[in-house]
Amino acid sequence: MLNRDEVSGKLLCQVLDVPRSSYYYRPQVADDLELRNAIESVALEFPRYGYRRMTVELARRGWRINHKHTLRLMREENLLVAVRHYCQTTFSRHTYDRYPNLIKPLEIVRPDQCGVAISPTFACSENSSTWPC
Repeated sequence: MLNRDEVSGKLLCQVLDVPRSSYYYRPQVADDLELRNAIESVALEFPRYGYRRMTVELARRGWRINHKHTLRLMREENLLVAVRHYCQTTFSRHTYDRYPNLIKPLEIVRPDQCGVAISPTFACSENSSTWPC
């Protein structure tokens, strides 16, 4: 068997029909330990930050990092925030009557023809200093 030193890389690549860049390629191992610690500290400080806000906060702290890299690291560390879903606060299918729209049939031809006012329906005491009483 031939050693790597006995045959040139160029000849091997020609025989195997492989680009020389693939033959000489050495993967770079990124040490993300400090970055992971920075992401974790920001996540502890701001627990509702997602990956986009996390990327901005890391940039403020001096880290040059891509949002995709931040997303990958947060996913690996299980730091992604659950998405809040819509919460309905009004129940519109009630049994009470609805107020009619009295302005709809009106033809508005000038400014300030139709004004809307909020009139209080509660009684105020004489000593009350709160508005609108």
